[in-house]
Amino acid sequence: MDITETQCPRGHRYITRSTVRTWTINLHRPDKVACETTGDPALWRYAIYDDEDVFVETDFYSKSREDTLAFACVVVAELDKENQAYGS
Repeated sequence: MDITETQCPRGHRYITRSTVRTWTINLHRPDKVACETTGDPALWRYAIYDDEDVFVETDFYSKSREDTLAFACVVVAELDKENQAYGS
């Protein structure tokens, strides 16, 4: 999947280029106090928006930004495939 990183003051933003629809993936840094309160490692969070800037999905995934982005790309590919199947 081809993506382009764009400027985002609150994290990392990526725009898809090789999908039927344009999707935006925002990656948010782990909360520094999360591991202190839960005892678990802090994770990167992804948020996905469609080409109409409608929020579609979010979740926490990994301690690694790259792994979280890779997983979010898989989610976007599935969403794009579903959109093609429904013809929207």
